[in-house]
Amino acid sequence: MPPAITLKHEEGYVVMPWQDYKEEGFSAWDDRDGDLTDQVERTVMKDRICYKAADSAGNVTVIYRDIPYDTGYREAAGKDFPEIDIDDPNAQGKAVYLTFDDGPGAYTEQLLNTLDRYGVHVTFFVTGSSPTYEDMIKKEDAAGHSVGIHTLTHDFAKIYSSDKAFWKDIDQMQAIIQKQTGHTTNLMRFAGGSSNSISTNYTSGIMTLLTKQAKQKGFQYFDWNISSGDGGSEGDMNMVIKNITSQLPNQESCVVLCHDTKEYTVKAMEYLIPWLLDHGYSIQPLQFDSEPAHHGVQN
Repeated sequence: MPPAITLKHEEGYVVMPWQDYKEEGFSAWDDRDGDLTDQVERTVMKDRICYKAADSAGNVTVIYRDIPYDTGYREAAGKDFPEIDIDDPNAQGKAVYLTFDDGPGAYTEQLLNTLDRYGVHVTFFVTGSSPTYEDMIKKEDAAGHSVGIHTLTHDFAKIYSSDKAFWKDIDQMQAIIQKQTGHTTNLMRFAGGSSNSISTNYTSGIMTLLTKQAKQKGFQYFDWNISSGDGGSEGDMNMVIKNITSQLPNQESCVVLCHDTKEYTVKAMEYLIPWLLDHGYSIQPLQFDSEPAHHGVQN
C-alpha cells in the first residue's frame, strides 16, 4: 500500500496575497516503513503546495494543499474604500512611513491590533497628554514599532516660550518612554513641525535654535511630506485615504502624518494598509537614518 499523507489545518489561518505561506504541518505514515514525515518532498507552487512521499517498495503518494489566501479584505474594503486612480510607477518597494502623533490614546490599542494583523510596523510620536494610556507606549515598543518624542504637553505657549522650557518638556517625556520601554529614544517630532509659524508668537527664531540643538543633543527630528489631513477638528475615513493615496506618487520616500487620537484615522488603516501592501508599497518604521522629510525652518 502507498504511504498516507495527512495535512494539518490551523483554524482560521489565512494568508494575505503579499505574504508567504507559513506551513501548518503535515505527516506521512506507511504500513511497513512507519513514519515517513521527514522524507516528504514539499514543493511550493504559485497558489498550491505539493507533498510527495514514497515507501521502500516504490509506492508513491502525492497530494496538494491550496494556499488559504484571503481576498475577503478586498470586498470589505470596497464597501467604504473611495475610488482611487493613481499612477505611481515607483510603487513597487517604495517606502511608506506611517507616523502617528499625539497619542497614545483611546484608539491606540485598536490600531496596534490592526498593525499586528497585517504584520507591519509604524512610528509613534508620543505625548503625555493622556496618562491613562501610557502603558500603550510599552506595547508599541514591544510590538516592534518605533517610538519617538512629540513633547510631553503639546502646549505651544509653554514649550516654545524658551529653549530651556522646550528641552525640559522633552526630558520629561523621555523619562516616561524610558520607564515604559526600558530605553530612551533618539527620534522626535516638533509640535507643529519644524516649520510651524505659531512658535514665533512666543519666541522669535526659536525653531532655528531648537533644530540646531536637537542635532547637538543626538536627536533626529522628523517632519512629513504627506499629510492625512486629520489634524483638524473634522474629517472622515475616506478623506484620510484619499489624502494619503493621492500624494504617494509625488514622493520618493513617503513620511505620512497621521494621528492615532482620531477614531476615523485608525479605522482608515483597516483599508489603507492592505491596499498599500497589495499595490507594492513597503510599510516601514522610521529609524535614526531614515528620510527625515525636513521642512524649511521659518523662524
